[in-house]
Amino acid sequence: MDSCDWSVLDAVVKDRLQFLNDALRPSVNMPMSNKIANAVELLARLEQVERMLNLSFQQTVASKSKEAASHLAAKLENLKTEASRIQGKIWDCGKEVQECNDKNAHILEELLALHREKVQLTVLQKRFDDEEEWRTLVEEVDGIFSAGQLASMTDHVLKMHQFVSRSAVDDQDQKRQSYLDNLKDQLISAITPSVIAAFHQRAVESCHDYAGIFKSLGRDKDFESIFFSYIKRDFGKIWSSISWSEIDITDLLKRLLDLLVNAWQDNSRLVGPPVLSNADDLICAALSESFQILQPSLESLLQNYHFNDNAQPTKSLLNLKSMLEQTANSVSLYFGDAKQETKLQLGKKLLAEFVPLLIRYKQDETSYLLFEVNKFEFERTAWTASAAVMFTLLNEASERSRILLGKFSLPLLLRSIEPALLNYMARVDQLFDQLDNKTNKHFDIWLKLVSFCGKLWHLTFKLEDTLKADWQRMTTDDTDDEQDKSSLYELVIEESGHFLDESKKLMSNSIVEPVLLAQLLPEYEHRLRQLTNRALHIACVKLLEPVDRILDPVPKLPVWMEEKTFDLPNYSIVPQEYVTALGQYLMTLANKLEPLLNSDVGSEMALSLKWQMGKFDNMREVQIFDPESEARLWLEWIFGEIMIRFVRTIQQVPKFAINGRKQLLVDAECLCNVIEDFGVDVPDKLNDFIGKLRDEITYS
Repeated sequence: MDSCDWSVLDAVVKDRLQFLNDALRPSVNMPMSNKIANAVELLARLEQVERMLNLSFQQTVASKSKEAASHLAAKLENLKTEASRIQGKIWDCGKEVQECNDKNAHILEELLALHREKVQLTVLQKRFDDEEEWRTLVEEVDGIFSAGQLASMTDHVLKMHQFVSRSAVDDQDQKRQSYLDNLKDQLISAITPSVIAAFHQRAVESCHDYAGIFKSLGRDKDFESIFFSYIKRDFGKIWSSISWSEIDITDLLKRLLDLLVNAWQDNSRLVGPPVLSNADDLICAALSESFQILQPSLESLLQNYHFNDNAQPTKSLLNLKSMLEQTANSVSLYFGDAKQETKLQLGKKLLAEFVPLLIRYKQDETSYLLFEVNKFEFERTAWTASAAVMFTLLNEASERSRILLGKFSLPLLLRSIEPALLNYMARVDQLFDQLDNKTNKHFDIWLKLVSFCGKLWHLTFKLEDTLKADWQRMTTDDTDDEQDKSSLYELVIEESGHFLDESKKLMSNSIVEPVLLAQLLPEYEHRLRQLTNRALHIACVKLLEPVDRILDPVPKLPVWMEEKTFDLPNYSIVPQEYVTALGQYLMTLANKLEPLLNSDVGSEMALSLKWQMGKFDNMREVQIFDPESEARLWLEWIFGEIMIRFVRTIQQVPKFAINGRKQLLVDAECLCNVIEDFGVDVPDKLNDFIGKLRDEITYS
């Protein structure tokens, strides 16, 4: 900024210092009015100075602005002129650049055209050279292959393979590839015997060389296929060379495991890693497939062992199953780096040889059970123990079935045990026929029939519990975790399909667990009901034969028709002799029942009687046997049967006199007293009879 122009101030105040001194110097003697006047004058002068300074500043700025504007305008005009000149040069340069670009583009197109022609010529030259080379290779094929030198043949095919590998892919190349594939097939056919010979001779280096050749030819799969087939045939030859008929089953399975392990170890040394990374899988898979071609077959050897065991053919299955399962499980311990799935497949193939025997299980088990049942002796007292022996056989069969078939055991178990049960029931029926025809008067022999049926019910209920457990196991769906834990043997059983189909057929029926027995073994349950009814009927007839003899003359007693000239009171009438005889027989019967009911057969007798009295549903609930309550139950039943006979006998009397009715009332009341003395309720049949008799006497 320009310095202040003090000339303006000089125009107002001549002596600047004097002015300031006069205005600002204090004067003690100067009056206040003068001081104020001085101040006002000073302010006026300062305002005048300000106006003059502003005017001077504006004039200076205007003057300088005009000078600067004229100078800038001149410079701007010069810049415009220079810009126009430069823009013209730029336009000229752009035209020159465009002309250069056009020339360069034309040159590039010509160069590209030349390059394309060069490439085409190069391609044509290469094709010509390739065609010439291929023609030479093809022409040499016949001579080389006719010479039969495997090394020369292999080397020549490798050259052709390399040639095709580096060739472009076109129609011509596809034809070459097809020709080469045919040629490779011929070479592999020619070289295969040598490869197999190397396998037989255990020539490790040769095997590695051949594997390298196949790999170079891109035919790794062909080498694996040859190796796979060799293992199958070699294992089959080794198997056939052994006299299996002279080896027992234990040694057979041990030998089988040894053969499998030796086959794996020997062949793994030949082509194991790094020659074939999947050698263990190939060996394992080949051995799995070899079971189909073994002569004699493993299945036939297992069958010979099984059927030669005439004594216990079904039990031999358990031994076979155990040994085969151990052998199959041992496979995974030996087959090195083979995939778990492949090792499992070998184990499954081994166990699958056992499945045909399992399918025959029903027939074999049935035959065995029938054979055992036919050995039972039903004479003297031996028949009473047959029930326990019979159901022991059934329980053993059930256990075998579960071990052999797992959750699929129930359908085949039912089919195998029902014929044996029906055969057993038929023999018991024959026994009942013999006992029924005998004139044996022993009291306990008839009650033993009842006890025997009760024992059958008791054992049958236990069998039913076993069948329920098998049913629940079969119908319960396995979770994924349980399926993962399934043994290899169980997987083979399920995958065979046969046993799964049998289970589905059984589950398709509407089974209600509370009456499971009647639905799973309907014929046996029906026969057991018939047998129990018959036993009670025989016992009833035999036990009440003395009652029938006592009551036989009663309808013909003259006392019923006697007319008295005077009416005697009832208390003067005494019971007749037949009533006394009945009372004595009842006492004898009770005394004979007491030791039986307090023995081991008491609960069994109670089961049969409950069935007869319509308490069948409660039979399964018998937990604790009470001899006193069961004795009362038996006496109620016997007294009820006696009263039925008594009433039936009295109904045969053609006519009663009034005194005869009174005598009959006394006899009937005496029988009531006898029954009550035993602590048993009087049968309703007798109470109703006495009530009607009293009414007849009252209103006659």
